[in-house]
Amino acid sequence: MGASCRRELGQRFEIDIELGLDLSQAMTSDALPDTVDYSRLYAIVREEVEDHQYQLIEALAGAMVQRLMAELPITSVLVRVRKPQVPLTACSASRR
Repeated sequence: MGASCRRELGQRFEIDIELGLDLSQAMTSDALPDTVDYSRLYAIVREEVEDHQYQLIEALAGAMVQRLMAELPITSVLVRVRKPQVPLTACSASRR
């Protein structure tokens, strides 16, 4: 199935994110400013998924890594993107 067909059908993604960061201050202070702003993390991921179009899930994952590293106080990030229900049927014959 071609990329244009996949874009036409739309797809759901599952995204796992593992962050590397120093939590020692947050563990002792119990203060929100000493940890990651998880609402910002969610907003970044949502923006990349909903507001941009990528041909490859690898490009989507890469864009998320770049933004998360630039915008959050983290030292590393691992992003996994999965398409759990890849459509296996062909697009309509009119799209040939």
